[in-house]
Amino acid sequence: MYFPSGKKGLIGVLSLALAVLTMTPIPASAGPEPGAKRPSGKYRLFAGNLGAITINEVVYGFTTLGEVGVDSTGSSTVGGGFWPKGTGNQYMFNSGLQVAGIIQGNLASNPWAGDTTGGMFFDASGLRQHGTPVTELRNATNPIDIANWPQAARVPQGDFSEDIFDPLLRGRISASQGDVWFMSKESDPALSSGRDHPLGIVAEYRTLGWNFPSGNQDLIYLVITFYNITTSNPAAYAQYRPGIREILIEQAQLFHTQNNAAFDITLPTEGYTIDPFFAAFAADPDVTNDARTNFSSVNLPFAMGYAYNSDFPRADGWTFSPTVFGPPFFAGSGFVGMKYLKSPLGPGEIQL
Repeated sequence: MYFPSGKKGLIGVLSLALAVLTMTPIPASAGPEPGAKRPSGKYRLFAGNLGAITINEVVYGFTTLGEVGVDSTGSSTVGGGFWPKGTGNQYMFNSGLQVAGIIQGNLASNPWAGDTTGGMFFDASGLRQHGTPVTELRNATNPIDIANWPQAARVPQGDFSEDIFDPLLRGRISASQGDVWFMSKESDPALSSGRDHPLGIVAEYRTLGWNFPSGNQDLIYLVITFYNITTSNPAAYAQYRPGIREILIEQAQLFHTQNNAAFDITLPTEGYTIDPFFAAFAADPDVTNDARTNFSSVNLPFAMGYAYNSDFPRADGWTFSPTVFGPPFFAGSGFVGMKYLKSPLGPGEIQL
């Protein structure tokens, strides 16, 4: 998805809805490439970096590396998206965000001017992942998280990103019955497999879920806000709400310190524009335990992608509750899909 300009500061907000049975992004392979592992070692995930949204019938895991729809215990062999809750009915192996863009400027003042680069918070091969945590994961259904809820994680109020939330929700801990919130970045030069250098993006994730009205129990909503952190001037971040502002200033300083040292360069303190800037949501849906028979397609008028098992089988080990699979529905696997709800502007704008 194209954003017209990634000027220093806020780039844009991407809103998605994930649903099962009725509605996925671009499928990749049915798992990581042989020998690929999810990141460990220096970026080993700990308790605060793992979690899942379980407020309704969709169970979807997260890591603060920027992956969504992944196993919430950090396993590299277990799927991350299940429906309905309480079953082992797998629809998603893993999924997540990818960004790319062209860095503007001139070489006299910016050694990266003219470069095309990007960051893969999610990579289906497992070989080119660039995401690292910025914050811990917070879950509004966890009393400990509620008691320690940071200001940055409150529903946006006072900057551009508040626009998609009803005024009555702004400033609250949770906009839905159980928000899950965290921030990730792709700006660490230590993770440069498949690219020459980072782009300079921090992503803020908020996942929402409800059990009402009827049907909403089978959907979750994901709001991703992108921030360009390439200027180290604190004044450039005055436009952002308290809590977020301080995080962005800290990450901008770290971006300059780490990348200047790693590449023996001096990036411009005023930062740079990323234009054009592209964001994609990629996924590896595995519907049932036989991903080899999965098909996928898109519905462009609905801005939706989806996947399904070609035979809609009554898969081994699956549970089919009669409260869900009663007439006129049969007991078999269904669809998993993702729909864009809000599009950035520009030549690639989705007419929603």
